[in-house]
Amino acid sequence: MAVGPAFLELVQLHERTWGTEQYLNRPTLAELISAHIVVMWVDMQGTAASETRRASRQIDSNKKFTLECFDSPQALNDVLASMVLLNRPSRHGWRKISRVFIQGKPIEIEGVRLVQKKE
Repeated sequence: MAVGPAFLELVQLHERTWGTEQYLNRPTLAELISAHIVVMWVDMQGTAASETRRASRQIDSNKKFTLECFDSPQALNDVLASMVLLNRPSRHGWRKISRVFIQGKPIEIEGVRLVQKKE
């Protein structure tokens, strides 16, 4: 699988920033390179609104970000749904998606679709 240069740069920055430190479910380098979907999360707890807007436009090399691998779009969808729905607690709490890569190539999220439940 050929991955894009932006993805490789992100993985290198992640590895340099974290070094040998660990975080919950930290993927290995092999998992990052072979994953179908990789999400870059930024911790937003205690972040002001102006900083939130700035963080969404650039990667702050002073702030540690985390990466998470997903095998399928449905697995990521389940996490996102748990973040939105109040009745399902999420371990992702105060985190924000900053970047998403599918097979090593960046994608953009254009919107969220709400579907009315049929009775």
